[in-house]
Amino acid sequence: MKPTGESPSTPFPVGEWWIDEIGSVHSACGVDRSFDTLYYRHLGLVNVAVHPTKIVVQWDINKVSDDALAAVIERFSSCRLAVSIHLRYFFFGWVAEQCTNPVAMIERIHRIQQFRSIDLIRSTYIDEHDLADIKNGTKLVADGYQLWERTGGRFDKASQDELCAYLPHLLIFRPAPQNDELVFTFVGSKSTMARICGPEWAASACNVTSNESLAPMNRQYDFQVSAAYRDVLETGEPRYDHVRALLHFDGSEPFWISYERLLTYGLIDDGKPAVVCLVNRTQNISIPLAGGP
Repeated sequence: MKPTGESPSTPFPVGEWWIDEIGSVHSACGVDRSFDTLYYRHLGLVNVAVHPTKIVVQWDINKVSDDALAAVIERFSSCRLAVSIHLRYFFFGWVAEQCTNPVAMIERIHRIQQFRSIDLIRSTYIDEHDLADIKNGTKLVADGYQLWERTGGRFDKASQDELCAYLPHLLIFRPAPQNDELVFTFVGSKSTMARICGPEWAASACNVTSNESLAPMNRQYDFQVSAAYRDVLETGEPRYDHVRALLHFDGSEPFWISYERLLTYGLIDDGKPAVVCLVNRTQNISIPLAGGP
């Protein structure tokens, strides 16, 4: 079925479409979503969902038909869009990104497809940055660092308004009284982990080590990202990282997250030391997909 109603301002009409292995377009209306894996992995199709405020393009890097992807690129190359373009692609796990315009989208797709022949060597990548780079990061993390500099890591020196804006985004770790492990003592409701794992996880994580709080398949990820916590506790020096990691959750396909992270040494209400972790998800990190080109 060929969609009708195209104009220079949209590559497809509003609705959901499958682009097949020869570049033909078919409506996804009424198609059972349980067939998605078959369409992506075995037939190499591309899915395009057009909404009034955004367009979502989805495909599997390794399995996609070249003709299907070329047909999508051709349609986007001749349109002018006033809506955001979201790319969602599978490379050992799902990745979500956003592009500002069709030109940036096409350039990104060509870049992404260079990973087609690359094997996954590691599933967690961490790039430590000089603290001076934090000024080029997201506002949340840059503001968090300024607050830490001004207060010296003492929450009691911050204003109530500052704490109300800052605390919901934090994870706070402290040494367990009975051993040398670090445990969650605070999980902010707006923290990245709380948003990924859900409110039930956030409520159950306090007084539990981060390693024990995660599913077994994510424990290698936790081991790598938490290695710096002890250093921050021992030195009192902050640390700024970019991270890209593949996470697994029961009942769903794996997905990649990319984020910047600020680790700081802090003194909480009882004056005892803690590691304060401020994370903000962003696609603008220094680590290419899976450490590739």
